[in-house]
Amino acid sequence: MRFPLFALIAPLIASVVLWAVTGSAITLLFALLGPVMALAQFADGKLHGRRQLKQRQIQLEEDEIRAVLENNNAREEERQQQLQQFPSATAYCGEDVAFRPLWAAGECIPGSQRIVRLGVSVGDAFPVVLDLSAGVAVQGDDVEVAAALRALAAHLAWKWGPAEAFRVEQDLAAQPEWLKLDSESAARQEKLVFHISGGTQLPPGVRYLLKVSTGRGVVVDTALQGMAENSLPQIDIDFLTRAQAQPILRVLQLEREARSTPHRSGLPEKASTRLVESEEYQSCRTTLVVCAGEQATQPLFLDLVSAGPHAVVTGMTGSGKTEFLRAWLLALCCSYAPDQLSLLIVDFKGGAGFQSLAELPHVAGLVTDLNPHEVHRAVTSLRAEIRYRERILVDHQVTDIRDLPLTCELTRLIVVVDEYRALLERFPDFAQLFVDLSSRGRALGIHMIVSSQQIGGAMGDALLANCALRISFRVSQKQDSLTVLGTDAAHTLEHAAGRALLMGTGIALREFHAPLCSSDDIHLVASRAQAWSLEHATWQRRRPWLAPLPRHISLGQAPERVPETAWLGLADLPEHQVQSWVTYSPAHDGNLLVAGPARSGVSTVLHLLAEQCDGAVIDRAEHAWDVVVEQEGNTTGVLILDNLDTILEEFTLEHREEFVRCLTACGRELPRRGQALIANWSDTPLSYGGFAKVFSAVLNLQDAQLPGRARWKEHEVQLASSPPAARKHFSIPTVECQPGQEYVVITRRLNAVSKELSTRYPDRFATLGTGLTISSAEGIYVGTPDAWLSRHAVLQEKLSHAVVVLDSCSPSELRSLRLSSRIFPYVEPGKVLLMEPGGLISRAQMFI
Repeated sequence: MRFPLFALIAPLIASVVLWAVTGSAITLLFALLGPVMALAQFADGKLHGRRQLKQRQIQLEEDEIRAVLENNNAREEERQQQLQQFPSATAYCGEDVAFRPLWAAGECIPGSQRIVRLGVSVGDAFPVVLDLSAGVAVQGDDVEVAAALRALAAHLAWKWGPAEAFRVEQDLAAQPEWLKLDSESAARQEKLVFHISGGTQLPPGVRYLLKVSTGRGVVVDTALQGMAENSLPQIDIDFLTRAQAQPILRVLQLEREARSTPHRSGLPEKASTRLVESEEYQSCRTTLVVCAGEQATQPLFLDLVSAGPHAVVTGMTGSGKTEFLRAWLLALCCSYAPDQLSLLIVDFKGGAGFQSLAELPHVAGLVTDLNPHEVHRAVTSLRAEIRYRERILVDHQVTDIRDLPLTCELTRLIVVVDEYRALLERFPDFAQLFVDLSSRGRALGIHMIVSSQQIGGAMGDALLANCALRISFRVSQKQDSLTVLGTDAAHTLEHAAGRALLMGTGIALREFHAPLCSSDDIHLVASRAQAWSLEHATWQRRRPWLAPLPRHISLGQAPERVPETAWLGLADLPEHQVQSWVTYSPAHDGNLLVAGPARSGVSTVLHLLAEQCDGAVIDRAEHAWDVVVEQEGNTTGVLILDNLDTILEEFTLEHREEFVRCLTACGRELPRRGQALIANWSDTPLSYGGFAKVFSAVLNLQDAQLPGRARWKEHEVQLASSPPAARKHFSIPTVECQPGQEYVVITRRLNAVSKELSTRYPDRFATLGTGLTISSAEGIYVGTPDAWLSRHAVLQEKLSHAVVVLDSCSPSELRSLRLSSRIFPYVEPGKVLLMEPGGLISRAQMFI
C-alpha cells in the first residue's frame, strides 16, 4: 500500500491558512494531526490488505479443493456408470443376480460389434472394453489365458446368446459343461478370439493382441506401429474360474430351455385380485411391484420398473387382456399413493373397460375413440410432459427419477393404450411419439403399457425393443406369438380366458393366470384413495394436459391490449401444456380470410376485429362497391367485408368482375401500407383464381355445433365474443322531380313508371312513343333503353342539362347508350341511379 502523502500534507496547509487568516498560533496545532492521521491510515490499510490477502488465499484454496472434489465426484460417477454398463463376468455368478441375458429379455442389440470388458485400468479402475469382432489373440500363461478366455466367452453368451460362447477358442474337451449350451454351434461358429503361444504368428484377420502376465495385461493394436509395449496402459484382467462359470452356464441353460418349453402345469381355473392390506402406501421411486396374477405354486409379483420399463400385452378377443389390465392398474392404485403414481388411459374400445377406474384420483385422464379430438390433445401433450420432466431432472442435477429427493413431487406416469393398432390407424403420426416415449421414458418415470389384438404391422421394432416386458394371452396367428415371445407358445396356449404367458427383464418365460377384479375390490381402492385425499386436502393433481377449451369466452377476459394487434381468443397448445391468448396483427399477418360453415361464428369474428381495429363491418353489396371500387368511405386501417360470397352473388356478371379486380388490387396494396383486408367466406374462394392468393392468413371455423371454435396457425382456438356493433343504416332519398329541372328516365319498367309519372306530373310527362312535344325546360321524358338508343342524338343533347334516371338497366344496356366511359355503380333491386348534368352519380329510391 502507498504511504498517504496527501493525508500528511493537507493538514499542514490547512493549519497555515487558518493561522494566516485568524492570526492565532493555536491553529498551527492542527498541523500535528497530519502525521498522526497518515500513519494511522497507513497502518490500517496494511492490516486490511493482509486480511484481504489471507481471505483471498483461503478462498482460492477452498475453490481449488471444491473443484478437485467435484472433478473426483464426476469422475467417480462416470466410473460407476461405466462399471454398471460393463460389469465383470463374475457379476453374473450370484444366486440372486440383478442382471439378465439381453437375448433372453427379447432385446435386440443393433450392429455387428461385440464390445466386451477385458478388465479395469490400473490406477483409475475404469473398465477397459474392446470390440472382439475386430479379432483378438490372447497370449500368456495357459492357466491365466484360459480364465481370461472363459470370461470373454461368458460375456458373449450372456449378451448375444449361448451360441456366441463358441466364438472364443477354448479347450472344450477339458470343460465339456460349455457344450450343454449348444453343442451344434460349437464347431460351426466363426472364431473371434484365439489362444496363441509365444512366437506364434497372429491368425489372419486378427487386429489386437492381448498379452497376459501375472494378473495384468496390455492390448497391442497391430494396426499401429512404433509403440513400445511398456508405454501401453496396464489392465487388471478379468478372470473367470471354472467354478464361477458354473452358475452362469446354469442360468443360460435354464433361459434357453424356458424360451422353448414354457411351464404349464398346475395353474388355477380362476384368480382373484390380491390387494395390499397395509394401511400405508408404498414408495414407487424405485419399484412398482404388485401381484399381477397366479402361477402354479405362488403369486406372480410383477415390477414394471425392473421387468420393463414398458410392457406389451397382446391377445385375441375374449382372451382376458382388458380384464388383466384393469386388475393390474387397480392393484397399482391400491399400493401407491395418488401423489406418486398417475395413470393416463387411452381406450380405443369405447372406454367401458376402464370406466370403473376413471374416478380414482390416480387417473389423470380416460380418453376414448368416441372423442378423437381429446385423444389427440392428450397424446400430443406427452411431448410437453417429456420436456417438463427433463427440466425437473436437470434442475436437480440427476439422471433418473429414482435419484430425485423425496421433497420433489414427481409422479411415475403410466400411459395405458388399449388397442394400440386402432390408435395408430386413426393417428399414424403418433407412432414416432410412442417410440420416443419408450426410449426416453425410463429415466423420466414414464412407463407404457401397450395392448393390441394383433402385433403384426402395428408395433415397429424400435418400440418392441424398448418393451422388455411381454405378456401374451392366446393369439390367433403364430407370427404374433413369435414377434412378442420369440416362440409360438401363445398360439398353442390353452383355450381359457385369463391364461397368459409372460417374460421380461429378470423373468424367464412362464405361464400364469390373470386375475379378475370385483366391484368390492374397486370400492376398497376408491375408499382408500378417498381417505388419503381427505388427509391431503391441499394436494392438487397435476394432469399431463390441460382441460379442454371453454365453450364461451368474452373479450373482457383478454389481457391488456397490445398496440396494432387484435385479440382473437384462447389457443390450446397441448404440445407445450399451455393455453394462451393469441392475436391477429394486420401489419404482421397480412390479409385475413375467415372461412367456416353457417352459424359457426364467422360474422362474430369480424365484429370482434372491427371493435379492436377501429374498423367498420361492410355487409351490403352497395357499400362494398363504394369502398372497394369507388374508393369512398374507408378511412380506417382495415377493410372488413362480411359475407363476401353473398356480396359477390348479388352483383351482376360485369359488376362482379370489376369488383373482384378492384378487391384483388386492394388486397395487394393494403399490406404495403401496414393495413389489411379482412373477409369471411363459407369456404375457400377457389373459383376466383388469384383472388384467393391475396389472403396470407386463414382462420378456419370448424363446426356450427361449437360456435367460435377455430384453427389458427395449426392450433385450436376458442374465439372471444363481443357484442355486435349497431348496424349502420344508410338513408336513400326518394326520386322527386323538382320544378324547373328536365328529367330523362331510362327504364325497362315502362308501363309502371309511365303510369306513376303521368299521375304525379301530368303536365310535364312525355314518352318517346308520343314524341317529344314538351318544349319547356322541365319536361320528364320516359323511354326504354332500346327506345333511347334509337333516339341517341336527342339523348346526347339532353345530357348536358337533364337529370338522367336509370331504372333496372343492365350494364350492357347502359354501355350501349354511351352515358359514361366506366361501369356504373351497383344498385340493389328497387333503387335507381341518378346522373346529374355534371356527371355526378348517386343512388335514390324510386317512388314505385
